[in-house]
Amino acid sequence: MKRNRSGMTLIEVIVSIALLGIISVSLIGGFPSQLININKGTAITVQALEEQSNFEDIIYNVKTMIKDHNPAESLDSLVSTVPEWSYETVEVLGENIVMQKLNKSYAEVAKDNTIYLSRQLAEKEKVNKLSLTGVMIDVSTDVDDLVADLSLSPLPNLKAVHDDNTSDPNFYVNLYRWWKSNPGKDLASLVFPDDFTMINVSQTTDVLTNLLDNVGAGRFVALTVTPVDINGNRGNTMLSSNYVFVKGAEWRVGPFPWADINNDYNFVDSDDVRIAPERINKPLNASTDSIPKFLSPTEMLSIKNSSLFVPMNIEPVGGLIPGDVPVQISGEDVINWSFENSINIAKDFQVLNNSDVNITAGTDGNGGGIYFYPYVELDADGNPVYVGGFPVIINHGASISTDGNINLKTMSRGDIELLNHNQLKANSINLEARGSIQITNSTLLSNNHIVLNTKKNPEITGDRSIKLQNANFSSINPNSNIMLESEGDILFKGGGWSSNQTLYLPDNKDILFVKGDVKVQNAGIIDAGNTNKMYFQNSMIEDLARSLRIRLEKNSDNSFKLTTINYIRNVNYASPSNNQKVIMPGLWTKLGSNNQNFEFSTSVLSGNGDVKDLEYSFDNGIITVNVVTTNVRNNTKIKFDVRDRYNYEIIGSGYFVYSVDSSGNSTIVVEDPPPLNFYTITFNTNGGSEISPIEGYAGDSVGTVPDPTRTGYRFVGWDKTVPSVIPDYDLQVNAIWEPILYTITLDSNGGNYINDLKYMYGQEISIPNPSRTGHTFNGWNETPPNTMPAHDLHFVAQWTKNTLTITFDSNGGTSPNPTSKQVTYDEPYGTLAATTRSGYVFSGWYTARTNGTLITGTTLVSNPNNHILYAHWSSNSYTVYFDSNGGSNPNPSSKTIAIGSNYGALPTVTNGNRNFDGWFTDRVGGDLVTSTTLFTKTYDHTLYAQWSGGGGVSCPFVYSFDGTDYHFEHESIPFSISRALETTSYGTLRKLQSVEGIYNVRIAEELDEKSFVNGFSLYAVDYPKNSGIEYVKADIFGNPHTIADKQYPLSMEEKTTGKDVLYDVTTEGVLAGTDFRQIDSKDFMSRYEVKFNKPSRETKLGKFMITVQKSHYTTILGEYYLDKVNAQTDFWFLEKLLGLPLVENRFEDFMKVITMTVEVWDGKQWIEQGNIKAGRDLMEEFLVPIDLSLITQNTDEVIIRLSHGAGLFEIESVSMDYSINQINTVRKLKISSALLNGETDVYNDLKKHNDNKRTKMIQGDTIDLKYVAPELDENMNRGYYVALTGYYYMDPDIQEVSDMLEPGYKSIINNIKTLYDSVKGIYEDNRDTFKWLIGLMADSFKKPLDYKVELIIKSQYNEILEFIKNRE
Repeated sequence: MKRNRSGMTLIEVIVSIALLGIISVSLIGGFPSQLININKGTAITVQALEEQSNFEDIIYNVKTMIKDHNPAESLDSLVSTVPEWSYETVEVLGENIVMQKLNKSYAEVAKDNTIYLSRQLAEKEKVNKLSLTGVMIDVSTDVDDLVADLSLSPLPNLKAVHDDNTSDPNFYVNLYRWWKSNPGKDLASLVFPDDFTMINVSQTTDVLTNLLDNVGAGRFVALTVTPVDINGNRGNTMLSSNYVFVKGAEWRVGPFPWADINNDYNFVDSDDVRIAPERINKPLNASTDSIPKFLSPTEMLSIKNSSLFVPMNIEPVGGLIPGDVPVQISGEDVINWSFENSINIAKDFQVLNNSDVNITAGTDGNGGGIYFYPYVELDADGNPVYVGGFPVIINHGASISTDGNINLKTMSRGDIELLNHNQLKANSINLEARGSIQITNSTLLSNNHIVLNTKKNPEITGDRSIKLQNANFSSINPNSNIMLESEGDILFKGGGWSSNQTLYLPDNKDILFVKGDVKVQNAGIIDAGNTNKMYFQNSMIEDLARSLRIRLEKNSDNSFKLTTINYIRNVNYASPSNNQKVIMPGLWTKLGSNNQNFEFSTSVLSGNGDVKDLEYSFDNGIITVNVVTTNVRNNTKIKFDVRDRYNYEIIGSGYFVYSVDSSGNSTIVVEDPPPLNFYTITFNTNGGSEISPIEGYAGDSVGTVPDPTRTGYRFVGWDKTVPSVIPDYDLQVNAIWEPILYTITLDSNGGNYINDLKYMYGQEISIPNPSRTGHTFNGWNETPPNTMPAHDLHFVAQWTKNTLTITFDSNGGTSPNPTSKQVTYDEPYGTLAATTRSGYVFSGWYTARTNGTLITGTTLVSNPNNHILYAHWSSNSYTVYFDSNGGSNPNPSSKTIAIGSNYGALPTVTNGNRNFDGWFTDRVGGDLVTSTTLFTKTYDHTLYAQWSGGGGVSCPFVYSFDGTDYHFEHESIPFSISRALETTSYGTLRKLQSVEGIYNVRIAEELDEKSFVNGFSLYAVDYPKNSGIEYVKADIFGNPHTIADKQYPLSMEEKTTGKDVLYDVTTEGVLAGTDFRQIDSKDFMSRYEVKFNKPSRETKLGKFMITVQKSHYTTILGEYYLDKVNAQTDFWFLEKLLGLPLVENRFEDFMKVITMTVEVWDGKQWIEQGNIKAGRDLMEEFLVPIDLSLITQNTDEVIIRLSHGAGLFEIESVSMDYSINQINTVRKLKISSALLNGETDVYNDLKKHNDNKRTKMIQGDTIDLKYVAPELDENMNRGYYVALTGYYYMDPDIQEVSDMLEPGYKSIINNIKTLYDSVKGIYEDNRDTFKWLIGLMADSFKKPLDYKVELIIKSQYNEILEFIKNRE
């Protein structure tokens, strides 16, 4: 980036782009401050860094807006939001290219900076800033990384440490900037960057060495690191978490001055030269003079190329602060020192003979500064006090006073620094440095002039600035000047100068005024010359105690005299001008023809005139007004504003009135300005109610200022604090408003929900139309306005029900009469068409040709579209299927029967030693059908054989009472065929009703077996009415769910055989199952894959439901294994073995061979979700929760796998529900009464689960339980489920231990002998069988289901078939 007044020309940018190709614009404009420092190798002011950083932020924001902007649209609306932004269209190689131009003035070497951007370049950039963390400074000699001690060997160095960021693919470089504090600062008062100066090393330096030369003893070091990406974009700059103190020997407490030959800030007798205190009172030129050696005064020592150190403890001393006792210069003594390197002063000097003080450093051309130090605190022994490795600084420092002049001069890049609490007092003071001048917390007192000059030898590079931080200047001479002759920028922070002094600022240089603890006390005048540019970090009002102003005095009726207040600007710098015009109100125009340093603008306050009616001339501070129109103008009042071109905050106003009569004659009357110190506070309400200006003299009370009001807005406050008294300047405050957001609420009145709308007052309103199924939107109850008023609005949608046409399809019957009719949505269908069909019975009108929903005359129309109703017909004859329900194959397996005739002959079946009870309409319960039963059903259906006696794999049945009948709803604990397998099963009661406030539940043992109930619970689940919930269902783990949106599968296939079973599980009366004979083949497993639509990503739970029961082969398997172990006599012993902890776990796992495993496909593998243990006598629905979060997101299906041994299960239906559970409360109800067979109280056995209290039941036993029904909220519905814990024996004749024992105390010995003999006999008879069975359990433990089936069932297949044959 070329940084000069005109900036980089357009052609230069275009040429640069052509040379660099698609270079990122940030390399040109993204981080100029870094490039400046790298190229110039110099420090720059804090203001310059901030200004450049601000410009870089503007560049970044504009580039971002360009990228996000639609190229087809105009940029004008965006350009207007950034004052620095404009654009030009230029022709490059025959093509018009829009170049975005950014121009900003800021404080550094250049006055203006111009950047051109192009969309083509901006779009190629990456805008993500690089990040950096963990920045700190590592000190090679200090584990705490706080102190770099220069007395150590080897010397310490400092290393930049931070987290590695080089792996980022966009990383290019890290910029390291090392900073040194001003000497004499203590850690507690350090402020970054105010108290620091950048060290002149390359910004790629991550290890700082030569600390004495680069930093100097007694200073703190800070580090900043800025990452830069390959496009030149800067990341966030990070400051080190620690400051490091560079510690040298604390020379300030020494008792004598010395010449430091090796410049290490540490006196070493063998290396350095001790100087007698009285010798420094004589002229001392290190280049030519020699010093007598201490203790050997005849030997002279050279002090060439040395630095001078004058410590605080040289004579005279005394008191707590030895340095404050001055060295007195009298008689022929003088202070006249000249050294090749630096001069360091930590002692007061008082010149009594009025001689001049002349101190020169850096005479050998290698640099060398003059430093005045603060004093350090001493302990009782005179040693320096350290805290945390740092010397404690006190509020006193070195000073020189004389009635002569003080001349301090550094040569070749040397700095002059008054570091802290120093003072110079003289007739005149002249500081001349080839480096920088820094004065911190110090005072300069003079009778005449003070000159701070860094302009000599401008060819010397480096920091040539003047930094004044809390520097105070004073003079008793009313005509004394402070001359700031700076080669670099000037910082004036805090401090100030007296009313007797004028602060002279150099032309073409910049000064930044910043308030410190208080405002800069500019009691005297500022002379800004011709073109000095003044900046204020906050604002002129905040940073200066006295405002700088322009005043327009009345010179004549048609002219002003331009004067300045509290500062001087050379008004004669501008060349005279004539006939200057303003082309529009408020437009600033340079005043004068050449070299302008003021600008003016005009505006019409009242009257019918125009700013273009006037011309202005300027000469020697006089502004003359001329009327150039002949149009009639009546008393038009003009406000004439003038501002300083080099600081827009410095402004003044004048007023005049002009008129033009009908003859073209004009008059002008310039108004007198208000008196000096008479000021106005103006209130710009920004569209709010008017607040009158407040006028008065500085210091007058302002009084109470009312808040303005504005329709549609809330007053936040003023942009500036309104003072309590009139300030010494005109003040305008601007109202800040916060728009009020008003709300439009929309009642869709049965339509879709529309969110509330928020608008500001006056904003154009756009209200979406709602939609409602089967209705036409007729508008809102009121017509909405076009723009938002200053209040909330509420509208209600108006609807008309749609009229629809339905067409009747006879579906094979005669033509309907009528063939169609019109109906109204959400009204009853009314009379429907008539039709007939030969040989069929009319079943009604339906919404689909097959299946569908029945429509009657009273059905409300719910289809919002024109639609067809289809006639359904029932055949005169239907097929009856016969299911032997575990018995032999029926012959025939089906028959066709005509409606109205008897069932006729029914097949004969057998089931081992079980009793055939007849053919029934359900597997359990249902109606008995005989040969003489009349056939009335209008659909195909199945009759089931029912059996009694003979034992079998079953369990206690749970019935619910609906007020009329008990209904079989849960077949409990179907797999718990031993005490070792005792468990809890959960069943849903869908038919339970409260009868006179009581719930009645029955447990029945209806089969020839023994069961033991160890606990029973009834749960009531309340859920909201009108929520679409069909019923409550408990899952296999005992958790309740609400079922509201059952979905049926997309497909279901039995993968082993390849059979499509979707029809089987979706058609009433048809079951899906497999053949047990597959066990003897390689396809001994049945695996169904069921596919469902996948819900939205937010749904995490699927409720998979399957209605299933186990086949009669599970009964056979149970009987087979019981027969193997002589269950009737020996099972009690086996049960004891199976109850042992290790074996018990294996037995439970062994029984999984006859369960159904439910798994979900996650995209890579099957994940088990649960196991189903179904009963034999009830086709029962089970719910398995499915974790949908397991499924990969890139699929639209949920796939469930059902696995079991072939032929072991029959499936009636499968479904899935994705609805959210809507459960209000779940209550476990307390048993009111529990009677076994109507007389024995078994409450204590059942109230708790797993407490070893059991009720024994045999065939024919019932337990009737009663519960008090809790009150049901009118807004709630209720569902129920039960939990039953227990086990059973398949054979009622299985012997228990108690069956072998004699009662009574005297029988103990006999009982022990009986058990011993029995165990011995069982073991001898069944040893091989037990060993085989327990071996099976061990081999199959924790193995996959297919392994278990192959080992436990398939391997025994032939024996099982033989067992079945013998059984039948």
